[in-house]
Amino acid sequence: MSGVRIRHKHPNARGATLRLVDPNRPMRIPHECPQCHEKHPLKTYHLVLDQSGATIVSKEIVERLKTFPDNGGFEILEEIADPPPQRIIVGGPVVVDRPDIVDATELQRGR
Repeated sequence: MSGVRIRHKHPNARGATLRLVDPNRPMRIPHECPQCHEKHPLKTYHLVLDQSGATIVSKEIVERLKTFPDNGGFEILEEIADPPPQRIIVGGPVVVDRPDIVDATELQRGR
């Protein structure tokens, strides 16, 4: 399955996990997130950005990004025909402090 490389425009969005909350997709039952250990009442994407602020996502996530003002701060770079496999971590160790997780809305406010 192909993917799409995207990059966040904010200079502080480098080497971090960016939370992007979709206000139009409420969760039926908020559950504890295995990534950040918070309960998300709305659909939340955790995008792990490399040192250039880029990541590879599915076409579905790109379509969701297009519904956000300014694509949620992301620019769409290129389609990747054969992206590397992605890991989904469920039930991993509890992480108490995650300074690398940043909310996309905070970046857009100039944090």
